[in-house]
Amino acid sequence: MRGLLDALDIERAHLVGNSYGGGAALRLALDRPDLVDRMVLNGPGGIGTTRALPTRGLNQLLDYYGGDGPSFAKMSTFIRESLVAPGTEVPCGRLGKRRNAIPHRQPRVPTAPHALAGPTPGDR
Repeated sequence: MRGLLDALDIERAHLVGNSYGGGAALRLALDRPDLVDRMVLNGPGGIGTTRALPTRGLNQLLDYYGGDGPSFAKMSTFIRESLVAPGTEVPCGRLGKRRNAIPHRQPRVPTAPHALAGPTPGDR
C-alpha cells in the first residue's frame, strides 16, 4: 500500500479494510502512522500486529493456488485445521460441495498502480 500511496502522491489516507485488507491497513498504520489518517476495519485478519512469521493457516491459504494449483486436499486441510474446531466434524460431502463452488484457477489481479489506469489490450 505504501507504494500505491507514493505512486498516487497521497500524503495521508483514510483506509477501509475487510478481512485481509483490514489486516493490511492495520499493518500500514502500525508501520507508518504518518500515512494513515482514519481507518474502518471489518474483521481484520491475516496479518498479525507483530513481526512474527505467518501462521500455518495463513501459509496454507496463500499456497492454495501455488504448485499444482487448487486441490480438494489443500482445501480440506485448511478448513479442518484452521477454520473449524474440531475439524473432524466437517462432513466430506460438505467439503466436496464447497470445492465445486470455487474457481479452479487463480483469478487475474492487476498490480497497482497499473490497475488504476484502466484495462490493458490483453483485458479486452
